[in-house]
Amino acid sequence: MARQKDYYCFARPNAMQDHKFTDDVALCKAISKQQAKKIFSRLYADIKDDEVFKVTGNFNSYGIMILTDY
Repeated sequence: MARQKDYYCFARPNAMQDHKFTDDVALCKAISKQQAKKIFSRLYADIKDDEVFKVTGNFNSYGIMILTDY
């Protein structure tokens, strides 16, 4: 049986210079953090461990999961 894929988030503050919104955030589905880093490295250079984390939480009654930390 194949391992279940989870959502992983890549977040890098102040990554987009000369843009109105400078933070860069992306999601992917992967079976591990290491695989997620490999997937994100297709578009992003020098990915650090603290920039990638497994998305945990629940969808609310509207079917939405809020990913910001405020």
